[in-house]
This record gives sequence, C-alpha cells and structure tokens, in this order.
Amino acid sequence: MLGLGGLVAISLLVLGILFFGGDIKAALIPVEATLTSTPTQLTDATFISMVSPEITSIATPPIDSEGIRLADGMQMVYVPEGAFTMGSDEGEENEKPAHQVYLDAYWIDQTEVSNAMYGLCVSKGVCQWSSSYKSYTQRYWDSPILLSDRPVIYVDWNSAKTYCEWAGVRLPNEAEWEKAARGTDGRLYPWGNQSPDRSRCNFNNQAGGATPVGRYSPAGDSPYGCADMAGNVWEWTGSLPRPYPYDPLDGREDPAARGNRVLRGGGWSNVANLVRAAYRFRYDPNLWSAYYGFRCACSA
Repeated sequence: MLGLGGLVAISLLVLGILFFGGDIKAALIPVEATLTSTPTQLTDATFISMVSPEITSIATPPIDSEGIRLADGMQMVYVPEGAFTMGSDEGEENEKPAHQVYLDAYWIDQTEVSNAMYGLCVSKGVCQWSSSYKSYTQRYWDSPILLSDRPVIYVDWNSAKTYCEWAGVRLPNEAEWEKAARGTDGRLYPWGNQSPDRSRCNFNNQAGGATPVGRYSPAGDSPYGCADMAGNVWEWTGSLPRPYPYDPLDGREDPAARGNRVLRGGGWSNVANLVRAAYRFRYDPNLWSAYYGFRCACSA
C-alpha cells in the first residue's frame, strides 16, 4: 500500500499535469523535489530515460564529417543520388538488359576491408578468423597480422555481414556496388573502357595473390575514388542473384532470405572479362574462399 508520502506525490503529479496541461516535464519537477531530499534538474536526457527506460543514448553516425568510419578507421567515399546504367547488353546473360537504376545518395568503403580492420572486430569478440584462414596464413605468411594491409579473405557472406553491422554499416547492395564501380557513363571498368593492365588492377594471376588495398590508386580508381573494384578479391554484396531489371523491392535485398549471394569485381586470378564492373557471380553465403573479401556501405 502507498504511504502518505506516495499519495501526496501522486496528488501533486495529477495537479501538476492539470496545471501545466500537456507539459509533463514541468509536472514532474515538483514530484521529483517531493520524492528526493535534494532537488534534481530534469534534463531532456533524464526525461527520455524516465519515459522510455530502454533508450539510454541517441545513436551516433558511423562516420565523422570527413567520411572516416569510427569503428575501424575506414575512409568511405560519397556517391551522390541519381541514375546510372546497370548491366550490359554485350555481357553475360545475367547482365542483360542494360537499364537505368536510380539510387539515393550513399557512402561506400574506399577500399576492401583489410586484415587489420577485421582484426579489430575479432579483438572485440564479434568476428572470428575462419579455420581455413588460420591454416592458409600459417602455411604461407605465419599470421594475418603480418598481412595487415591485405584484404581480409576466407570470409563467408555471414561473416562479412557481421563485420559491417559491427562497424555500424552494412554490405552494399548490388546496384550500389556497380554504380560506385563504374559511375554514370556506363564504362566497362572503374577507370574507363581501356583493357586492364598491371598499372590499374591486380588480375590474371600477375601478383600470385592479393595485394595491399589501394595499391593501384589512383590509376585504377572508380569515378568516385573507390580502389580495387576490379580484381584483387571478389567482394560480397547483400543481394540475391535475381534477374534484371534490378528491383530492390522484389525480395532480393532480404538479409534473411535463403539462397546464393552476389559477388562483384573479380579477383587476382581472373581474366579481364571477369573484372568488368557489370560482371555478376554468385556463391553460397555459408562458404568462404581465398579469393573472397568485401567492403561496406551505408545510406547517406
């Protein structure tokens, strides 16, 4: 049962609400003074926590004003809103037809996520190195830490998704990835329509493995300044490999849906045709490979 003090407090609360109308914060001030021995200043944060205790803080943006991601130090680049040409009428069947897709503005990683960055997530107990990665690195380079500037590999789609979410962002959808890679003029490769060569990207087994992220900048960069979007390692996207025209509302962007997921960009062992910006590849989201990595994105 309520004591006299409790009844008085409730009475004051009712009178305060009647007196102040809808201003509940004002009504709570005399109640707080009554229930405690010392007056308490009722700030907006205090009021929010009293009304909705599960809200403890206001979410902060994942990047700073310069586009640097706070969780891992990744530089993200801005892609403005607008339409671009997705797909290719001269490419593989799953690239047809070429069509216009409009995207809102977004941010995408300048490079592939590196071993050093992924290691931060591992150190927090959120991510983990795969058993295959440990075997691979111990055999060839002893430790992923010795390859800190290389793109992380041996990550399946679920691990890539986990990392991006840990960093406060997400995997790019297939359309976001392609626009960031080729811009709005329908070019074949990030740098234009010229065939790849050793100055622009890591492809055709020229390096015998993945090279440090950003090594081919700026010659191989996309119109928005993204590096390694042709070659080096294949990159997971959030999308299911459904037919074109691209429709983000047809279920292909459902993260809970079953099925293969799309990889983009080609890898260090692939020929020129496979490192085109429009080329699409699919793979089981539960499997990993020495050829697969990822980058992240977020809406602007």
